[in-house]
Amino acid sequence: MIRDGTFTDQWQANAQLAWDTIALKPTTGIPCWMLNIMEWSVLERLAGAQPGDYERDPERVYLDCQLRCGVGYIDQWIPRNPLSMQAHGYENPGTKTATQGTEQVVVDGRRIDSPEAVVAHLE
Repeated sequence: MIRDGTFTDQWQANAQLAWDTIALKPTTGIPCWMLNIMEWSVLERLAGAQPGDYERDPERVYLDCQLRCGVGYIDQWIPRNPLSMQAHGYENPGTKTATQGTEQVVVDGRRIDSPEAVVAHLE
């Protein structure tokens, strides 16, 4: 925001949406913090992009998706992360997990593979 209370640049509409929501003014849309969408087709649809655009230009499509969805703050810029997952998640789920694609998580020499393993580690 600049000194006169107006917003500038490509984020103007989303910043104004958040500001108006805080001020309890009538708005169209819901301001949000950020979106980490992993499905390529959903990123493309929300960004107003064509099928295949995400794979060709992930940064642009990811940013366009954030802007068009009312995002006002991005603290984790991961436009290429869904590329490592392919279009429909990890192609070989037997060797990858939802924990950042690693084969196994080991903390302090203890394998963390269940909620119970987390509890045992914490204890």
